[in-house]
Amino acid sequence: MRLGMASGAVPGARRSMRNTLNRRPGVAVRQVASQAARDSR
Repeated sequence: MRLGMASGAVPGARRSMRNTLNRRPGVAVRQVASQAARDSR
């Protein structure tokens, strides 16, 4: 899962995440939602 890997290990993770949000907001939102749902279980 790309979102989980980019959480802290990569220095430019925040910038790449912002790029992903700008380019494909729906995909990023779906990934965040699925991650939150998995964590809340």
